[in-house]
Amino acid sequence: MHSLTTKRRPLMLLAALGLAGAVAGPANAAESTRGSLHVAQICAVTTEDATVDEPYVKRNGTVTWGAGSLREGNCLRTVFAYVSVGDIVEIWDQDTNTGFDPHDKLGTVTIHGVGEYHFRESGAFYKMWTEY
Repeated sequence: MHSLTTKRRPLMLLAALGLAGAVAGPANAAESTRGSLHVAQICAVTTEDATVDEPYVKRNGTVTWGAGSLREGNCLRTVFAYVSVGDIVEIWDQDTNTGFDPHDKLGTVTIHGVGEYHFRESGAFYKMWTEY
């Protein structure tokens, strides 16, 4: 497991996603008491596959968002992706899901509020930002 990291800077329309790693908490306690948070953007810093992943997001075990394809170093702005404080969020890379090429889990975080979340598993590094 990776340690907790906090980024306290203004959130932009773009956010980055990463798995099974560091989690940024809310900038202040008031942020953690609000309801729904928008997943602003997801970025593939390092993909699990050679250069392109097919990431999708599970919220509390249910698939809630899929990107199609995402190249290493690129970001995708999400439109209808929402999470709440306390949600367990996982990022997966969709593969053929055979015995030779199963879907790869890229990481898991628990949502604590507005912030930057990192996912680092299966050799990948993704970032995700949440905003109101």
